[in-house]
Amino acid sequence: MADVNLFLYYYHENKYTTALAAEIGKYLPIQDDMNSITTHLLVLQMGASARLVEIKEQNPQIQYGTYVWDCYDWIWEGHDRGGNEHNWDEFGELCKVSEQLWTPSLGQKKRLKEYWDIDNCDIIPAYAQLFDYDDEITDGNYIFNPLRKIPDRQYGWFEQACDELNIPYKTSGKEQGEPTRSWDEYKKVVADASFIVSTYYEASTGGMTLWEGYNIGKEILVCDSPYHGTKEHFGDRAHYFSGYEDLKVQLKRLWDTKDQFPTRSLESKQEFCQQFTVEEMALNLVSSITDTGFCSI
Repeated sequence: MADVNLFLYYYHENKYTTALAAEIGKYLPIQDDMNSITTHLLVLQMGASARLVEIKEQNPQIQYGTYVWDCYDWIWEGHDRGGNEHNWDEFGELCKVSEQLWTPSLGQKKRLKEYWDIDNCDIIPAYAQLFDYDDEITDGNYIFNPLRKIPDRQYGWFEQACDELNIPYKTSGKEQGEPTRSWDEYKKVVADASFIVSTYYEASTGGMTLWEGYNIGKEILVCDSPYHGTKEHFGDRAHYFSGYEDLKVQLKRLWDTKDQFPTRSLESKQEFCQQFTVEEMALNLVSSITDTGFCSI
């Protein structure tokens, strides 16, 4: 590998991005010190956008690649996902100076064009933490919505619809400062769900629980929105709704027919989900980087 000096900018305490970084490191040499960057920087997280732009201005020879995980219409309302405000104007500037950009789905690519007139963006799906479940996979007689609480225009639809239909449900339940479920607790909630839903209008991936649940045989229901990242990947493998009243129709239809699941074999579902492993995401990023000359092997 000639002339590669790559630094990954990401949350080291985040197990998800740490696993991705480790996979990328199997293909490309990774620098430990940000001050040692001379040729390439790959951004895998939000934050410090202004500082990264400043580094780029001072060192224009450094080639930037940025993975845009999320970019929604509500970001301009002063909200965020976890309590730390992001400066989206600064993030837009970071995207503009990046030689390469990737998003998990077409909806995020649309937002980059709408907000910052950016066209140089490729789609690389995010990875799911697929798991084998040793205990029995059952129908626990509830619907699971794993999405965290964000100010999406369709926030609250799921709970309201289930309440009106008198259908039991579980959610991520995550409020700011609340502990999340343990990994084992999470897997059990997924494994015991009757089916899994993703009801927001905008979701870059739809929620990777969709893939994790589908991989162990669960059916999924998602919003048929151009800014929801599921349809372009799942196609006719998923069930869809359009609008609140249709959400209720589809919830009731699936609830009343859940004894007839699954619609495809478990083998077919698991084979499909192999496209969305951490190994595949890392390889897709590395292939995109190397094929375009962002860095070379």
